[in-house]
Amino acid sequence: MKRIVIFNDIHGNVTALRLIKEKINELKPDMVFSPGDFIGIGPSFNEVVQEIQTIPNFYATIGNHEKY
Repeated sequence: MKRIVIFNDIHGNVTALRLIKEKINELKPDMVFSPGDFIGIGPSFNEVVQEIQTIPNFYATIGNHEKY
């Protein structure tokens, strides 16, 4: 059975994303997926984008905040 992690709506909160990444490292999933909304609202969306690029086996779609 494959292990999949799904998370969404980070909205520029790099601290929350780093906590999620710690859990991802513990779980060692086969796939990590997010339906988007990495940017917008929070102050650190550049850092969020950089952190996301370091997650292995990561797949995402574009959320409504990325569309704007």
